[in-house]
Amino acid sequence: MPESHDHNRLARIARWGRICVIGALLILVGVLSYAVISLVAQPDASWAYLGEEYEVSDVLGPRNSAKLWIIAGIHSLTDILGGVILWTALGLFALFGRGQVFTEETVSRLRRIGWCLFAMAPVSILGQTIAVAIFTFANEAGARRVSVGFSDTDAYAIVVGLIIVAASLAMAEALRLARENESFV
Repeated sequence: MPESHDHNRLARIARWGRICVIGALLILVGVLSYAVISLVAQPDASWAYLGEEYEVSDVLGPRNSAKLWIIAGIHSLTDILGGVILWTALGLFALFGRGQVFTEETVSRLRRIGWCLFAMAPVSILGQTIAVAIFTFANEAGARRVSVGFSDTDAYAIVVGLIIVAASLAMAEALRLARENESFV
């Protein structure tokens, strides 16, 4: 039986998807490696960068390496979630490339991607709040800050993440019905 046009198109998209994901993973590893090297080699520059990133440059408070590493770890949590999404997507595109579209593994990978994407918003919001509190906790009264931020990107991550989770649940139900129908034949 000849392959369909849609199957060929899916295989092409899967190939390009794998290439893009591998490129993104390499960039992510490079950025995280650079961040770690910067933390070790240039802690003052790291303090300045993180202070600007969290908009607390004017009230950084006492500095120590443990505090710097904790804040940098909090700052990288969304990157770690992004890495999980990319790694999972790499496997998903590999499945698509082999024509394995409606499988339990596909459903599982889609669900994992959806929940990780959904989690990015609360992780980002809580991470910012905790990082700012750590930055300014030891400051004198009046120089301490608490910051809670919610951006449009957080809203998009929540909505798209839930759409992907819902689609994976619909696929799981379709797989269940297909198996049930096969048992009648």
